[in-house]
Amino acid sequence: MSGLNIALRGGVTVSGRFVIEGFMAAADRAKLAAYLDPVADPDVLYPVAPGVPTRDVTEGFTLTAAYGHLAPKYLDVGQVRGLTLDSHFQRTPRNSFSGSADYQVPLRSGILELHADYSYRSREQFQLLAASNDQKGYGLLGARIAFRPRDDRWSLALFGTNLTDKHYRTAGRGTLLEQVGFAYSSIGLPRQIGLEMSHRF
Repeated sequence: MSGLNIALRGGVTVSGRFVIEGFMAAADRAKLAAYLDPVADPDVLYPVAPGVPTRDVTEGFTLTAAYGHLAPKYLDVGQVRGLTLDSHFQRTPRNSFSGSADYQVPLRSGILELHADYSYRSREQFQLLAASNDQKGYGLLGARIAFRPRDDRWSLALFGTNLTDKHYRTAGRGTLLEQVGFAYSSIGLPRQIGLEMSHRF
C-alpha cells in the first residue's frame, strides 16, 4: 500500500503591477528579479504606488490532494472455485484520488468562501469473485459557495454534490445471477443541490 498527501497554501502577491513572491524561495526570487531587471533591488522591483490597495491573491487559498495505491496479492487461494492467485481483492480499488480547493474572499460585510472537490476510485470488485455489476472507475465533483458576516453569527451556503450526475454503484451481488437468476446493486446518490443556513445563538 502506498499513498501521498499534498497541501499548498498562499503565495503570489499582486498590487499596482506585479510583486515577485509566493512559493519561490527568497534566493530564487532574487535571481528572477535580477534577470528581469539587473539594476533593480529585487525587494522593490515593482514598488506599490501610494494609495493603491494590495492583496495577496492566494491569501486564504488552500489546495489539498491525496492519492492512494493498493496492489494486494493472494499467497494461497485454497479450494475456492474460480479464485486464482491473480484475482483482485474485493472492495479494494487499486487507485484512489481526492483533491479540493478552498478560497476565502474578504468583503466589507463578511467573508465569501469558495470550495470545490473531486474524488476518484478505480474499478471496484464487490465480491470475492468478479461479476458483471462490479463498478468501473468513476469520479465525483462537488462545490460549495458560502457567505458569513464578520461577526460570524450566521452563514448561508449553496452546495452541490455529484454535479456531473454520475451513475455509479456502491455495492452489489452479481454472482446471484448464476445461482438464483437475478442480481442486485446499491446505487450511489445522484446529483444534489442544496441550500444551507445556520445561526449562532
